[in-house]
Amino acid sequence: MKKITILIAVLGLLCCVSCNRNGSEPKIIRNAVKDYDGNKYDAVKIGKQTWMQTNLRTTHYSDGTPIASGVGEDVLTPAYCEIPGVDAVSHGLLYNWYAATRNAENTNGQIQGVCPKGWHLPTSEEWKTLVSAVEGHSDGYYGNHAASAMASQAGWQYYPPINVDSIHRAYDSLAQIYGSDIPWDNSYDSIECAELVARYQYCPGANLANNNTSGFSAVPAGRASSTPGVLGKWADFWCSGESPDYYQVAQFVDIYYGSSGVDVYDGREGLWGTDKWYALSVRCVKD
Repeated sequence: MKKITILIAVLGLLCCVSCNRNGSEPKIIRNAVKDYDGNKYDAVKIGKQTWMQTNLRTTHYSDGTPIASGVGEDVLTPAYCEIPGVDAVSHGLLYNWYAATRNAENTNGQIQGVCPKGWHLPTSEEWKTLVSAVEGHSDGYYGNHAASAMASQAGWQYYPPINVDSIHRAYDSLAQIYGSDIPWDNSYDSIECAELVARYQYCPGANLANNNTSGFSAVPAGRASSTPGVLGKWADFWCSGESPDYYQVAQFVDIYYGSSGVDVYDGREGLWGTDKWYALSVRCVKD
């Protein structure tokens, strides 16, 4: 009887250790890396990967080569831009794809690009691995609820919840006008509304206090063309790969304040990518 009691106690201890590990705080590594400009970055270990915890803000490559300032549709060479109204320490700088990859000719392998030595620009597959580690599973497109878990707890605009009652009333009015005999409960609109309501809690703009359980701390720095876009709604990050079907289009990752999923634009149908001359944020992953 005593042996059985000891065995149960040991199993209970192992269970507690496992529970604590799964529910523990993100593992933060302070001053994990320094860029050429002397900026220091904390990192976070998520699953088997180690990521920078803030956006890159260097103006030089790791060998000291400077990166030109000023982006736009006519700039097809490496360039970066600052984001007016925010601190570069919190939001980083924005880089076009040419700068992010340092004009790499072969984007199928590991590319250091603008990242410090020992780190590299992540592939779309590495981004998917991250999303899977955050949530447990993902197909990279509306198949995950990882957005709020990866979003920071500051900077995101509020995204109001869907008003089901008003949509229901509008549906009933239109049903009378067009003579539809499909009741609201059986309509596609009601199903879509139910799905939106269920996903709302995972939107970065729903409740900032619930964000960032992963420790990734994605800030909504937006993107830039000739001028920066709207802050507070999008966190867009470059992947190292190009779109296989479109010229001058590259893969990227998008987190939107009103979407529950982290979308990896990896070249699949409907997820082709974005123009390389746009300037997005860069997060580096450790080699």
